[in-house]
Amino acid sequence: EDRGSKVVWSDAECPGGDYGEKGRTHTWTPQAWHRVGKLKNDIIQLALEEDYDFLWLVDTDVFCDPGLLVGDVLPPEGARTDKIGIVPHHTLADDLKLLELVASDSAYVLIDPRSPAEVVCAAIASCAHVFASSLHGLITADAYGVANTWVAPEGQGRLKFHDYAASVGRAMRAPIALDQIASAPKPDAALTYQDGIDACRTALVDHFPAALCARQGAA
Repeated sequence: EDRGSKVVWSDAECPGGDYGEKGRTHTWTPQAWHRVGKLKNDIIQLALEEDYDFLWLVDTDVFCDPGLLVGDVLPPEGARTDKIGIVPHHTLADDLKLLELVASDSAYVLIDPRSPAEVVCAAIASCAHVFASSLHGLITADAYGVANTWVAPEGQGRLKFHDYAASVGRAMRAPIALDQIASAPKPDAALTYQDGIDACRTALVDHFPAALCARQGAA
């Protein structure tokens, strides 16, 4: 079974890469190739078609996003409200359709990911449900145990969302459209994949560089 891969490739047409005297180097670490391992062949084929010079597939068994630890750094303050948070990708934060949707119902609150991290995290943690086209909007909601729904990330890739979902054992096959939020279910129940989140949090702590842990402890 493929337990995971770190994909690194280099394009020699652009100078200044990390590998060789010329080349643009890209590093991509999908969190869960063991769940979506069939895509590895597609990545290899893409590298061949694009004439990349290097392609490494490095085994790893840690598939977690450090954003899941945000609750340890910024614990939630105050009681959870009945507000419905909407967290757009930062490129969509000023979208007129989004602003119209938020204005249409007093239960909605727009959580702008361009705001300070403390503000964004506190807002997400206080919601009953979150809709997000921002990947880290979903991850932050998961970190605080807030039920959440994936909204189509217009103009953005989707693979990273599936990678994250696989890492915590979350069934997240397809996003809903922005105009479906009003009629979409808005459950506030406990997350059915909480065990996966807890396992990822444990793995992150266990694999965190010892030197950085020591520095944090001394601070």
